Amino acid sequence: MSISPTCRTHLLLLGAFLVLTGASSQAQSEPKSDSPSRHAQRNNPIRSLTISGEVLIPTIYRTDFFDDQFRGSLSSNNDDLYIDPVLKLHLDLDLEKNIRSRITLQNDRRAANNLANTLQEKTASQRGGEDNLELEIEEIYVQMDRFPSDDSWLRIGIQDFRYVLRYDSPDAFFIDISHAESPYFGSVNLEAAGLRGRTTTEWMDQVLALDVFGFTLIETGLNSSDESIFGINLDLSLSGPPKRDHLINFLLVGMANDDQFIGTLGLGASIFLTPNLEIYGEGLGQLGTFFESGQSPLNPLDTQRHQAYGGRLGFRYSWNQFIARPFVECSVWVLSGDDNEAGRSVNRDLVTYENVDETWVVEGDEYGLDLDSNYWATKFRVGFDLTEQLDENVRVELGVAHFEALDPPAGRSRHIGTEIDLGLTWDYSNSLQFRLGAGFLFGSQFFKNASQNLGIGGKDHAMILFIETRLRF
Repeated sequence: MSISPTCRTHLLLLGAFLVLTGASSQAQSEPKSDSPSRHAQRNNPIRSLTISGEVLIPTIYRTDFFDDQFRGSLSSNNDDLYIDPVLKLHLDLDLEKNIRSRITLQNDRRAANNLANTLQEKTASQRGGEDNLELEIEEIYVQMDRFPSDDSWLRIGIQDFRYVLRYDSPDAFFIDISHAESPYFGSVNLEAAGLRGRTTTEWMDQVLALDVFGFTLIETGLNSSDESIFGINLDLSLSGPPKRDHLINFLLVGMANDDQFIGTLGLGASIFLTPNLEIYGEGLGQLGTFFESGQSPLNPLDTQRHQAYGGRLGFRYSWNQFIARPFVECSVWVLSGDDNEAGRSVNRDLVTYENVDETWVVEGDEYGLDLDSNYWATKFRVGFDLTEQLDENVRVELGVAHFEALDPPAGRSRHIGTEIDLGLTWDYSNSLQFRLGAGFLFGSQFFKNASQNLGIGGKDHAMILFIETRLRF
C-alpha cells in the first residue's frame, strides 16, 4: 500500500508523539527528583492513549450484469473479480477536565471502481485508475464531556455521524454520512465537519436524549455544489422487557446548499411486545426545493419543488429458548421516486444519506446497485445460530426480497426483480471474523430494459459472491 507524502508526514509526527508520550509515562514511573521536568510531567494532560483499528479484506466476484449497469454502452461484458482491502486506525486520547479526542485514518473506498476492466487493473488501482489505498483522515474531533452540564457533551470536528434505530441492525435508514454518497452528485466523498451536542435527562422515569447538530458535507467554489445538514434528533428510551428497551425517535433535519433547501421530518419506533418479539417502523416526509433554475453546473435542471416520502414497517421474532436461537423477520418498504422525465416541476426521489445493505445486489452500496428510492419492497429473513452444534461461533442467514418500481422511466418495466441472499458469519475469535455471502437477483426486467435502451443486450439476472476477512484490534 502506498502512502502519500502528506500522510507519511502525519504518521511520522504521530510516531514521534507516541514515543515522546511513552517516554514521558516511563519517566513518571521513576523515582521523583527535583529536576526541572518534574512540573511538566506532573501536568501532562494525557490520562490515557488507546490505539485500535480494523483490517477488512473482501474478495468480490460479480457477473457482467454490473458492468452493463454501470458502464452502459462501454460495457466490457466481463465478470468482476477483485480485492478491496480497507485499513482503519483509531487514536483515542483521554485528557484532563473530561476532554477526549479521536483521530481516525482510513483508505478510501468510495471512488468509481466500476471503470476498471480487468482483474489486474482493479487489484492494482482498486478504484478505477486512482490509488485509493492512501490513508486519509476520516475523523478528527475534540469532545468535551459533562459540558455545559453533567448530562451533556459537545463534539467539534470531522466525525462519524449516523443514526440507527434498531439495536440488532447496523442499517441506517436516513443518515450515515461516512458510508453514504451524495444524493445530488453520486459517488462523492462526504465528511461531516461541524459540531454535535447531546444532553440527556429523565422524563417520567424514562431516558430522554436530545441531539443538536450542524455539518458541512461538501464545500466547493461552485454554485449549488455545496452540501450541509443540520437539525435535531430526539430519542426516548422506554423501559421494556429484560435487556430490551423500547426506542421512540423524532428527527427534524434541513439539507441545503446555495440554491436549495429540503426539510425532513422523521419518526421511528422499535417496540418489544415480548422479549422475543420486536415491532419496528420508520417514516420520512420531505418538502422543499431541489434545484434553482440554471444555478448548478453539475445538474442544470429547471427549478423543482421537492415532495418525497419513505418508510418501512416490520417485525422480528426470535426463539431464544432453543439451542439454535432461530429468528424470522418480515418487513414492507416504500420509498418515493419518479421517472426523472425532463422538464418535470416536482422531484419525488427520496433524498437521504442512508446506509441500508439488507440485500446485497439491489441495495448494497459497496458491491451492489445501491438503489435507494423509487421502489416498494417486501423482505423476509430467517437465521440460525449454530454455535452449540459446531462448537464454533457460526451464524447462518437466508433472505428473500421482492422489488417493484413505483414510477419507472419510459420504456422500462416496473419489475426490479426478486433477490435471494445466503450468508454465513464465523467469529473465529473475539478479534477475527470471516463472512461469506452469495446474492442472486432474477426476473429484473427493470434493469434489463435499462441496458437495452442503451443499445446493449442486457440481462435480467445477476450474482454476487464475496468473502470478507475482518480483524479488529
